[in-house]
Amino acid sequence: MNPLLLLESDFCVRWVIALLHFLWQGAAVGAVCFLILAMFPKSSARFRANVLLLSLLAMPVCLGVTYFQLEVSPSVAMIWMVDSPSAEPFISRQTAVGVPLSSGATNGLLTWQTFAPTLFMLYAIGVLSMLVHLALAIRGSSRLNRRAIPISDPTLLATVREAARRLGLRFVPPVAYCREIAVPSLIGVIKPTILLPLSFGTGLTPRQV
Repeated sequence: MNPLLLLESDFCVRWVIALLHFLWQGAAVGAVCFLILAMFPKSSARFRANVLLLSLLAMPVCLGVTYFQLEVSPSVAMIWMVDSPSAEPFISRQTAVGVPLSSGATNGLLTWQTFAPTLFMLYAIGVLSMLVHLALAIRGSSRLNRRAIPISDPTLLATVREAARRLGLRFVPPVAYCREIAVPSLIGVIKPTILLPLSFGTGLTPRQV
């Protein structure tokens, strides 16, 4: 299957319009999230985390619903020129009933929709690069977690449990020392782990940590 067929349809135009709508939709979701957190300043960490998580989940839902609700008409389609041996592609518009306009009227009908395939490809490249960056970050955090040294100091562990209780956490996150970091770090999504620089074990008291 020719991958250009995907760019010939209304797919790219609908995505670009959906992304433009997502600018105000994402801002609205963020504003609602901010207002909820501002209304409950003394809420537990679990409540705040759930509000932020629901906000993140609402954003792709808004984008998907907007895309499927859009109806692009007239459409933009890729056709081939026949006036040159190389058969270079150019953009032609179609009417709402699917009847192509004459080639003489095409030049005056080029709009921003002509560049929708290019905009969509740039967006797709950006998303792919971010996914690659995320995968590398997850791989790096897993490496740090494997090389970490679990903390065995009972005083420090008791301090961590007390801090988790005050924050309203369901579980006490593991705490470990790591030689490869210079500042305290939190890694992991499902089971987060707190990593402390190895210097914290000798230069600070448990209360200072």
